[in-house]
Amino acid sequence: MALGPADPTGQRFVEAVLSAFNLPQLQSLLRYKGGMILENEVNTATGYKNIVEQLQQLLDQNGDVPAFVALARTEKPGNPKLKALADDLGVEPSPGAPTAPPGATAKDFVAAAQAARPGDTTLDALATSMGKPATPVDSALEALVARRSRLIDFGRFQQRLDEIEARTCLIRTPGSLGTGFLVGPDRVLTNYHVVEDLIKGSYTFDKVVCEFDFNSDARQTVRVALAGPPLASAPYSQSDLDGTGQPGPGELDYALLPLASPAGGTRGFFALDPVPRLLALNDFLFVCQHANGQQLTLALGTITDFPGKADRIRYDVTTDHGSSGSGVFTPELDLIGLHHAADPASQPKYNQAVPIWLIARDVAAKGGGA
Repeated sequence: MALGPADPTGQRFVEAVLSAFNLPQLQSLLRYKGGMILENEVNTATGYKNIVEQLQQLLDQNGDVPAFVALARTEKPGNPKLKALADDLGVEPSPGAPTAPPGATAKDFVAAAQAARPGDTTLDALATSMGKPATPVDSALEALVARRSRLIDFGRFQQRLDEIEARTCLIRTPGSLGTGFLVGPDRVLTNYHVVEDLIKGSYTFDKVVCEFDFNSDARQTVRVALAGPPLASAPYSQSDLDGTGQPGPGELDYALLPLASPAGGTRGFFALDPVPRLLALNDFLFVCQHANGQQLTLALGTITDFPGKADRIRYDVTTDHGSSGSGVFTPELDLIGLHHAADPASQPKYNQAVPIWLIARDVAAKGGGA
């Protein structure tokens, strides 16, 4: 059951946030550490308490209240109301920023920051000026700056893996390979650039095939043709190609493909949810992909950045050609992004996805979900 602000936990959430942050601080926390633009999701032209109540209801829709409390505790570790709420919810501070235990020295904090950001020349210089410790950072500090981890129900995780496997497909076109996944019984989501030549008329839709169950036993592969051109689509941005600037409005790099028939079986599909998810730097992510057009693989990494206006998610998950159009999933295997691009630098530092809620809103606006 969803909690409203009148519920005791919802009311305590509102009180804790009001005691810890003013509006600019809350906006900054969500934008830079959670990948959420507050003014895009709630009415910020109202009283601050009402804004926080709207945020609580928004977060509660997808069970993201504990994630927010963990993030908030990292920013304001000394706030007693946040701590009490966190204790009741059983959440720890998010390791998005380096921390150290009570009584730690300045050297300890610098050492923790170095462990979190190896290779940072500014931190290295600061550590040298302070007398860089000759011994490694102790295990307590290492634990506090480790990647974010949490316990996940094994049975549910295995079930969701099976669902992802059944719903993911290899997409073959005359000029490229890509990955896609079901977002309806007979609809597949992939990248605009995977089928760009189809959209521009270089070939016809009957030349595109979606291959499901292309896994360990290729003989079981189910091949499904398209019923027509994309039902809805949006182009990529020049910024996705060169890594500079920001995407423009509607530059979401997706295409919604209609299948000539359902893919068969009891695969189900991923709903295109327009409600944003609260993420956090260092959160684990999975990308399920047909890299290089090969059998289905799964890669793991962490979130590294929310660039621009938080209309992209960057991470260090390994991908390759053919991975475009893959689903990006949380540790609980909830769909949160459409993988589409990589750092164009000669020594790439990130891969990138478009948040799924932005695509869901665009599809709805264009009537593709009807």
